[in-house]
Amino acid sequence: MSLNTKRRKLCLRCQACCKLIYIPTSRPNRENLKFYTARGIRFINNNGVFCAAVPSVCPQLTPQGCKMGDNRPEDCKAYDGRKDPLLKSVCLWDTKNQGVLKRGTPRVKGGLR
Repeated sequence: MSLNTKRRKLCLRCQACCKLIYIPTSRPNRENLKFYTARGIRFINNNGVFCAAVPSVCPQLTPQGCKMGDNRPEDCKAYDGRKDPLLKSVCLWDTKNQGVLKRGTPRVKGGLR
């Protein structure tokens, strides 16, 4: 099986990059954190830059992948979750292991990390 085929299969299993939107923000206070995490939004600190991870499934996403296929936007085609500091911990495509499944599954939960 080619590496592209392995990557495609792992991407179809994960789809995390098509299910979350990261929005830069300030660090939330305790009350705001409770409010947002109760709604499924988590906050992450990426080297001093806080982002809200908002669950938002792309309307083009299907279990088989993107409905738009090769017609999807260039940003979607070029996006690589392995290189995104906000998603690399959940992206199933691991360059060091050339596609070997990482432990854990992508999920959205509250709290700061």
